[in-house]
Amino acid sequence: MKQLFFIAPSLSSIEVTRKALKALGVRHHNLHVLTNRQGDADRRALNPVSSLNRNDMIRWISGGFLVGCVVSMVLLLGISLLGGLQSLSGISNDLEWLVMCFISAMVTGFCSWEAGLLGLHKHNHKYAKFQEAIDQDKHVFFVDVDTHNEAQIKSLCLCNNDLAYVGDIKVTLNPFAAGSLSMARA
Repeated sequence: MKQLFFIAPSLSSIEVTRKALKALGVRHHNLHVLTNRQGDADRRALNPVSSLNRNDMIRWISGGFLVGCVVSMVLLLGISLLGGLQSLSGISNDLEWLVMCFISAMVTGFCSWEAGLLGLHKHNHKYAKFQEAIDQDKHVFFVDVDTHNEAQIKSLCLCNNDLAYVGDIKVTLNPFAAGSLSMARA
C-alpha cells in the first residue's frame, strides 16, 4: 500500500482529477486533500485530512507512553530500594502491589497525556515537507493505492497538467476501517 502525493495550484484541478479517479473505481476514502482552505475543499466535496492526521498527537502520545513506562520503572525501583511502601508510608504488604500499580499507571498516563498535548501543536512529520507549498496557497492531493494499480492511477493523475508528482510513502491502513482498501476487496 502506498500514498502518492501531488501538489496542485488550485482545488478545481484536484476536483477534476478526483472525478476521473472515482470513475476508475478509486473510493472516496482513499483520496485526501491537505490545504489551508478547508472550507473551499469541503464545498467541492474533497476529502480533507483529518485533524488527528494534521498534527502529530498520536506519535507523541506513543512516545510519551514509552517515557512514562521508563519513568514508572525508575520510580518503582527507587521505592523498592528505599524499602518499599511499607517502610515509607506504613501500607500493609497486601496493598503494596496495588498501590505500586496505581502509581505506575498514573505516571505513565500523565506522561502520555502531556506528550499528546505537545504533539497537538506540531505538524505531522509525514506532511512537514509540504508545509512550504501549503504556505504558498498550494494544495497537496494524495491517493491511497495498492501497488498493482499504482502506475495506472499515477498516469491518470499526471494527465492533469496542473498536478505535479512529489513522491510517495509506504503506509499501512487499518484493516478494520470502513474505508480501507482491504475492505473494498472483501
